Amino acid sequence: MFDYTLVKESYDEVSKIYDKDVLSNKNFYYLYLEALDYLFSQFKKGDVVLDLGCGTGLEAIPLALKVEESQSHKILNKEL
Repeated sequence: MFDYTLVKESYDEVSKIYDKDVLSNKNFYYLYLEALDYLFSQFKKGDVVLDLGCGTGLEAIPLALKVEESQSHKILNKEL
């Protein structure tokens, strides 16, 4: 039988260093900036964005800040 708990624990461990590793690698950092540029071009202030399966949320936070209308915004984190 497949042990999903082990998979979850493995991803939890990797997620602790994933963003730092991605942003410290110049090639990944370039792709990250390209992804953000594209996402920013698709949304404007006031839009509603639902990000499913966003992993660590590396792109979700800057995008949430782009589309917010006021200083108060909601960022929900629900692990399924």
